[in-house]
Amino acid sequence: MIEHRVLLGVRAAWGSLLLVRPSYVCTVLAGRPPDTVTCATAGVLGVRHLARAALTPRLGPRGAPAGAATGLAHALSMPVLATVVPDRRRICLTDAASATAFCLADTERFGRAAATAARGTDA
Repeated sequence: MIEHRVLLGVRAAWGSLLLVRPSYVCTVLAGRPPDTVTCATAGVLGVRHLARAALTPRLGPRGAPAGAATGLAHALSMPVLATVVPDRRRICLTDAASATAFCLADTERFGRAAATAARGTDA
């Protein structure tokens, strides 16, 4: 289990990198310089990760289900996009992997919170 603060730091760092250096990140992940749409999309995803990192501590465990659902939708959409736009396959599948990791972390956190709540009501 990864410490939740560490995960928030990773999410914030990843979001910052996507927002500040989208072209660099996309070049590394795709293996070639990205187009304008790809850079803009990376920047938007960076803002989403930063917002999530900022809101998660404020929302606490009650925000985990929405975060997990958003991450799952994102993770599932990327392989579809990779199929539709084959020249972006590598970056889409890499993004799907990171979205899956964040989704699993949110799901794990939600599961722990639910188990703690259940123990509290049963005790």
